[in-house]
Amino acid sequence: MSAQVSIPKGTAALHRVLNRLGRPTDGKGVIAEQDLTTFEEFKLDTATSNSVGSSKLYETGIKAIDLLAPIPSGGIYTLIGDLGLGKLVIIEELIHNLATRRHGYAVAVTMGETSYETTGLGTSIVEGNLQAQTAVIFEPQSGKSDVSRQLIQVGLNVARQLRGQGHEVLLLIDEPVVSYARALHLPGLAAAVQAESITTLLLTRTEEKDQASAGKLVMSRALAEQRLYPAMDRLASTSTLLQGNATDQEHQETTRQVCALLQQAETLQQQSTHSAQEQQLLNRARRLNLFLTQPFHVAETFSGIPGEYLSTAETLNSVHDLLSGRYDTLPEAAFTFVGTIDQVIAKAQ
Repeated sequence: MSAQVSIPKGTAALHRVLNRLGRPTDGKGVIAEQDLTTFEEFKLDTATSNSVGSSKLYETGIKAIDLLAPIPSGGIYTLIGDLGLGKLVIIEELIHNLATRRHGYAVAVTMGETSYETTGLGTSIVEGNLQAQTAVIFEPQSGKSDVSRQLIQVGLNVARQLRGQGHEVLLLIDEPVVSYARALHLPGLAAAVQAESITTLLLTRTEEKDQASAGKLVMSRALAEQRLYPAMDRLASTSTLLQGNATDQEHQETTRQVCALLQQAETLQQQSTHSAQEQQLLNRARRLNLFLTQPFHVAETFSGIPGEYLSTAETLNSVHDLLSGRYDTLPEAAFTFVGTIDQVIAKAQ
């Protein structure tokens, strides 16, 4: 990339659309000279052996994610699923919570046919009215690897500038660009984002083996068809943060109990008859599955339900109580689209 490329300083990139050369293409005029800084190229083709890991949880406020597949702060995380399963709504909620809870910003790197608004990620940003909290790096669709390389480099530079101003940042790399990022060398990308403490989400439609990603959220068509949102596959989604010292023993044990219950329920559902104990287990698993739904702030207009943000501690406490069987007699309908277990109790009354 040319040494003459300039990048907007931090927040000067927000509510703007930049191309692979760092130049605005949104028709809002040039960026003032004093708001520009020098572009620095990241070396993405190499990585140290310990560059992938992250030891800190990025709290999203979304129960299912923080419990079963926590996002590593300053690491790489993959969101896997076809369109129509709610993946982009999760992105909207993540940006909303980032802006309102952490006073942070998003950097979206994407490609499409005409404008960024026509891409899945771009549509999500516009429909969520999140432009003011987001810097967009966009080029028309291209099969040339150099275009994706330049988009990623500009996105990393903008994210680093925002981090340098003390802001929390989510770097979102859309599917057309991710396909090149994998060919590029994901361990190198992981090393770069970890060094700069840039939490990075890769959006894909299909799952691929990827040692550089510290976690994955897999969307479930079955849950989406039942309108149980977020339709996150509770058993296929996972995170390396659930190992070692990144999360405490309570979190890890609660997650193990949740997965064990859901796996047992899946097995029992194949049987035609059940003992009383087995039926109790199935009923509890259904309530747990329903409790892991959640009303989103960005969906309030459509759902009519106020959005909920739960701390990880609130989620763990609620799920722990649910697993104990304390709420086995409450109606299943009380568990859907609520925040804490206290809201379940209130809804049941």
